[in-house]
Amino acid sequence: MPDNSPTSSVLAHGVDRVAAEYHMFLAIDPDHYDGDVADITNGLVGASADGVFVTTGVQMGPVSCEVSVRAEAPPDPTPEEMREWDEIVDVSFTSATGNLVVDAVDSETPVLPNLCGRGPGTYRVRVHARGRDSHAKDILDLGIEDVPEHYRLITWPSPVSPDTVHQTRDQFGQELRALS
Repeated sequence: MPDNSPTSSVLAHGVDRVAAEYHMFLAIDPDHYDGDVADITNGLVGASADGVFVTTGVQMGPVSCEVSVRAEAPPDPTPEEMREWDEIVDVSFTSATGNLVVDAVDSETPVLPNLCGRGPGTYRVRVHARGRDSHAKDILDLGIEDVPEHYRLITWPSPVSPDTVHQTRDQFGQELRALS
């Protein structure tokens, strides 16, 4: 049975500010991205052959992003996590190169770990989001601790499986799901 303590099987971890552009940030292989964007029917995250796409409430500006790369699946979200985060969704992705990094559409790449902790293969990513309904204004000069939108991405090797929606409760996500 896997050890599901918060720090078990963590291969890499990092936190940085990411530039959201066009209401999203990406996790892609920058050397192999051809511009395709995934369908995001769950209102938060989608995956395609090109990578993982996370929607943001802010159209353009910084968001805080935490990445945790694991060797094994994390436990299901705790009641505390369910209170802390507005949206939590797991999706599968495949990386042919084993190089998938959080990136912005047209901005500087943040310093965060490679999401593919075990090289090429199939993975799951659990995306947590909070603050997407803040519709923050004038956020370009805020420090990472002041940014109203926060994201946590946890990845682990896993066979491809359907999306798992743990929680959806923000208005921005509801609006996106209504468009699907």
